Amino acid sequence: MRSRSTLLLAVLLVVLLAAAGCGTEPDAGGDSLGSPDLIGTITSVTPAASGPALGTIGFDVRKPDAGSQVDKYVITIDADTLVYRQVGEKPGNLGDVGFEALESGQRAEVWLAGPVAESFPMQATAGVIVISGTATPRS
Repeated sequence: MRSRSTLLLAVLLVVLLAAAGCGTEPDAGGDSLGSPDLIGTITSVTPAASGPALGTIGFDVRKPDAGSQVDKYVITIDADTLVYRQVGEKPGNLGDVGFEALESGQRAEVWLAGPVAESFPMQATAGVIVISGTATPRS
């Protein structure tokens, strides 16, 4: 009887530990996000006139193995989208900002929430955005 309860306790502990590691929000060090779905440059920011979305961003992703080829996205930012800015040089050190911090020319990493509509440009909703730099000067 004792071995059965020990086994049950061990299984329960494993399940609890596995569930604790499944979150998508960054921990204090920002390590739990994993790899981004997209890395690129914000090309435009359009606030929403109405509705549940806060707005959209145009986003270009350069394919490193395809020369100058660019994948273009229109990414929706809604109330559930988490927007952060990289603070300092230490990876994972993130400051919480909002939609208003997004600017054309910024480099960013995007974690998508849900499917991607394979139109041109591709359309998706962001779960998390991390701004990795400041806006580039316009000439």
